[in-house]
Amino acid sequence: MKQEPDVELTVKVYLNEGANPFSPYDPAKARLHEAATFDTTAEPSGDGVKAVLSAVFEQLNIDYPTEVWAQRYRADRHRSLSVGDVVTVGETAWAIAPIGWDRISTADLSAGITNAAA
Repeated sequence: MKQEPDVELTVKVYLNEGANPFSPYDPAKARLHEAATFDTTAEPSGDGVKAVLSAVFEQLNIDYPTEVWAQRYRADRHRSLSVGDVVTVGETAWAIAPIGWDRISTADLSAGITNAAA
């Protein structure tokens, strides 16, 4: 199987400030606020996206992140990532689940952003 070449992907981190924080993502109750945007290089599908999600989760949950984008996130005094928060990698959106990640639709992501603006 031929591996896809790495490409530059935009990553966005959304914190969920909905009525039930730390609960699985619910587009009807979510209130997503964009907390960070940065670019990274990775394989655009499969293991590459999983590696990006893993790195984002780790960097935004450790006391002393090593990545510049994560250091900026901490300097902005954002909280750690938790269940119900959302990370987009390129064109896909992923909600942090109690175990792992759940892919969410563009409509569900848009609903959470719209709820925060209301």
